[in-house]
Amino acid sequence: MSIDHANDAPTFFSDAANDYLGATDQRRRVRQLEDSGGGFDAAVWKTLCDMGWLSILVAEADGGMALGLPEVAAIAQQAGRHLLPEPLVDAGVLPLAVLAAAPASALRARLLSALQSGDLVAGVAWQEHAGELSPALEKIATVFDRSTGCLGGLKRFVRPGPGAGGWLVLARTGDQPVIVWVAADAPGLSLQGEPGVDGSLTARVGFDHTPAEVLVDGEAALAALAFATDAARIAQAAELAGIARRALELTRDYLTTREQFGQPIGSFQALQHRLVDGLIQVELAEACLREILGLAQTSTGPWALARLASRAKARCAHAALEMTRLAIQLHGAIGTTNEYDIGLYFKRATLLASRWGTAAAHRRRYARLGADLPAGTLPDTAAAPVVTPALAAGADWEQMPEATFRQTVRALFAQHYPAHRRHMPYRQSWAESKDWYLTLSRLGWLAPAWPRAHGGMGLPADKLIAYIEETEAWGVARSPDQGLVMVGPILMRFGTEAQRARFLPPILAGEHVWTQGYSEPNAGSDLASVRTEAVIDGEHFIVNGQKTWTTWAATARTCSCWCAPTRR
Repeated sequence: MSIDHANDAPTFFSDAANDYLGATDQRRRVRQLEDSGGGFDAAVWKTLCDMGWLSILVAEADGGMALGLPEVAAIAQQAGRHLLPEPLVDAGVLPLAVLAAAPASALRARLLSALQSGDLVAGVAWQEHAGELSPALEKIATVFDRSTGCLGGLKRFVRPGPGAGGWLVLARTGDQPVIVWVAADAPGLSLQGEPGVDGSLTARVGFDHTPAEVLVDGEAALAALAFATDAARIAQAAELAGIARRALELTRDYLTTREQFGQPIGSFQALQHRLVDGLIQVELAEACLREILGLAQTSTGPWALARLASRAKARCAHAALEMTRLAIQLHGAIGTTNEYDIGLYFKRATLLASRWGTAAAHRRRYARLGADLPAGTLPDTAAAPVVTPALAAGADWEQMPEATFRQTVRALFAQHYPAHRRHMPYRQSWAESKDWYLTLSRLGWLAPAWPRAHGGMGLPADKLIAYIEETEAWGVARSPDQGLVMVGPILMRFGTEAQRARFLPPILAGEHVWTQGYSEPNAGSDLASVRTEAVIDGEHFIVNGQKTWTTWAATARTCSCWCAPTRR
């Protein structure tokens, strides 16, 4: 079979993983393994190896497929969606990534062959303290004695633990780091399994004059491990994104079948709003992951991959935790039990979200790495095109690479948005935001979602999401936009040509500032309860009633009033 690496491979692996994992109830396997004490099924692991899942990052010269992180993430996302109990990232991505980055040697060749075939299951033991995000020489207490070839020390949070055939262990020798290979049956090795919240096992692995073989020496050891841990974090983020998506689907299905007061609870508007909150988190996580996988193919240097990995982990861990916690609430108390699948997803999300750093820790790491980056490593807004009306009028947004588009958006803000108005802590009035609204209007950037035929930018969905993300990241204050996000799209879809000609240009020109007459004293956003009447009187309506919570009403010129129409 011929696979186009750039386009077909991720989809191919995703579909294949979905077919294989979906053929067996993986949640039932999770329960069975937990009841038997944790661990994994060696026969299943061998099947994963036979399908080539451990060979993706390995060079063809070493018997691998020479693919990349998009293919790894495609499988990991399905593993999260189906809740595969085997430690795919810990034993299938992390050690193979270390070996892929290690220099050629007989030991490396032996381990690569054994791991890819499934004859050996291995992990990486590098953490010694809670909260470690990156391998660092000053944190290593495990010591390798070159004169005896033996290892001493203790590693924590090791996965896989029981059942593994050995580990790649980060140690120090004198003032230099080293990665060594230790077999599980080596003398002086002790292993203590520790159950995780999801029933899987991690371990403490102790070494007391334990024989070991050197794999990578010196600074190359830290470089190989840094690459491997960040590549594995991106795969872990994909697994979390898969968990979040499946939790959303399970909750949606539950809300449509669970009944209270004679109707599905999914018909209750409050629960619909909550589920939309979850959907937003899932969509943001998946969009972020797609962008990062694209950037990871072209970014160079340890800082670039580390920032991408932290961004992916922070976003996807947050989404998985938010969605599974929401799912537990919407399922009620039954959601916490092992009998309901959603409880298993919640526990797995909780474990993975904290493994190798929480979302908050990775947000801090992302910011710190940005501050420490060498000049020229981050996108330079000064090098981006000057944002003018001609740019908006002539740019091909469909064909523009997303990285270039994001750089252009940042340049827009850097060149035109007042620095003192970034990250304002309150909603802006029309008087405060008018200048920025008119600036966007003049530059042609005011209506990114509107079709160009109606004066907008016509951004495709991926660019629109990028625009919104960059707007939030820059801290751009929201202007009164009811005309842009509500009135304009409604008129484009349902209005007459005369109405569009009358109302759309003044919205773009900032001449009509709209407010929304939606809620009433006894009606929220449920239109069925609206009591304000619009009575037809010739060519006009006579409106009677009351609206409340009308945002921006104090400075708006016009109001889109939602009424219950009646006829005389």
